[in-house]
Amino acid sequence: MYISPPCKSFSIAAAHNRPQLRTKAYPEGQPDIPHAWVNYIQRHNSMARTTIRLIKAAHNANTAWGVENPADRGEKDSPAYWEKHQHQGTLWDILRMHGINQKQQDGEDIRAHEHTIPMCTFGADHQKYTTIW
Repeated sequence: MYISPPCKSFSIAAAHNRPQLRTKAYPEGQPDIPHAWVNYIQRHNSMARTTIRLIKAAHNANTAWGVENPADRGEKDSPAYWEKHQHQGTLWDILRMHGINQKQQDGEDIRAHEHTIPMCTFGADHQKYTTIW
């Protein structure tokens, strides 16, 4: 199963057109989001929760799964690291908050291999680092 949820609210590319909606401290949305953006964040968070449910269902069914979304610009060992945007909250932060790709207390790990690539490698006009789990 391959999941590619909408990325606009997680992407630094759209950040110049809107206020800062997500941070590492608040990956599901900052508490002071302007009212006009609340429904937008809620819709994207709902899709993130659906992604979590799909990953867990695939894991429980022994089915391969993958997820694609903008890279985390805050991981210093990543080729996508960008100090200016290191505090941007990502889908990956939300998935980790819910136990995906993290060591679990109960021993039930849901792990994935991570690959981060610039889309210009495939001919895109922009660098747009993307991560696939």
